Amino acid sequence: AEPRGEPLRIRPAAPWRPTQAARPVQRPLVWLALDSAAATSPAAAAHPEAPRLFVIDPAWLADERPTLKRLVFLFECLADVAEVEVRVGPPGEIVPTRAAALGCDGVALAETPCPRVRRAAEAIAAVLPVSVHDWPPFGDRSRVRDLGRFSRYWQQVARSAMEPGPGRSAARPK
Repeated sequence: AEPRGEPLRIRPAAPWRPTQAARPVQRPLVWLALDSAAATSPAAAAHPEAPRLFVIDPAWLADERPTLKRLVFLFECLADVAEVEVRVGPPGEIVPTRAAALGCDGVALAETPCPRVRRAAEAIAAVLPVSVHDWPPFGDRSRVRDLGRFSRYWQQVARSAMEPGPGRSAARPK
């Protein structure tokens, strides 16, 4: 048997917010990024009347080379978003330009772990306020101390994860 080393300890990540001067946003543009391209995005839910924008980043296309199936899935998700505008270009340039053209005074974005989206949001925050909206919690993490093993994590959150809550359907799996 192999000797056991120290257990892996992974703490939940702290929420991310762009660096910026705090200015209230009265009329935001909702920027739907790759991981929030849905009508259920917390940013879209927080601002139901705000215009929505999804930007196809040519750098992402070149780096990731997404399959046709992934692109179809993405556009099917976007088809469920009412009146979403889709543009092609660098998000750091397109988002502030469209916000200005639409008379928006800031940008609303769902919290994301994506470094590419975070870098673009930092660039946008240099010229416009960016408000970041958190996703509803998947489950009660108050008892979770270690994310190193999924089974250990799941034992702690399974019951609360299956309960209906904010942003989650009341339907339960069978």
